[in-house]
Amino acid sequence: MPSGDPGRKKRGGMLGANRLALEAWPLFPSFPGDRPDRVATRGFQGDRASNTFWTWPLWRRPLTKDAVASILGLPILQEKEIGARAMEDCGIFAAFRLQRILVGKTPNFTMASALV
Repeated sequence: MPSGDPGRKKRGGMLGANRLALEAWPLFPSFPGDRPDRVATRGFQGDRASNTFWTWPLWRRPLTKDAVASILGLPILQEKEIGARAMEDCGIFAAFRLQRILVGKTPNFTMASALV
């Protein structure tokens, strides 16, 4: 919870985090979901705090922003279990998943788990 960090105004850590978030913003567009009152966001699955997960891959070679967007949207990343061979075919050597949860009313993430 960055707002509770007593050193954030002294060290500027939030500035770096905010800049990184701004650079990544175009990679995570939202689209109309399965139901009229829901949206879907690239890389995420689920529509409630109890079932919303974010999955992201790691790759070895430099990629353009468009290639990164494509990899983040790969359907295989949203499968319950991901085969290593399927990921290798896409140039991915690892993938991680975490769950979006609510702590009180504050959205937060669980610790990530390696999928492969």
